[in-house]
Amino acid sequence: GGTKGIYHLTAAGQTSWHGFTEAILDLSRSLPQCAERKLQRVLPIPSSEYPLPARRTPYSILSNQKLMNAFGLQLPDWNRSLQQVVASLA
Repeated sequence: GGTKGIYHLTAAGQTSWHGFTEAILDLSRSLPQCAERKLQRVLPIPSSEYPLPARRTPYSILSNQKLMNAFGLQLPDWNRSLQQVVASLA
């Protein structure tokens, strides 16, 4: 009982792989080492065009709710954390 089991641990908030990539590109534009490079946009594709070994539901996210309920741990938003990482590269 108690706190045994499997817990998901991800940053707070939600995004897709496409949204994550776009956020990285957007933030990268402010880096001096990327100033002269022409960063392109990434076009989204449906999951059906990117076959994976395991079938996935159209909308699936990992929930930190069990972790929060058991330990009271509130994680920072993924976008804020990404901004901090990119700022540390500048």
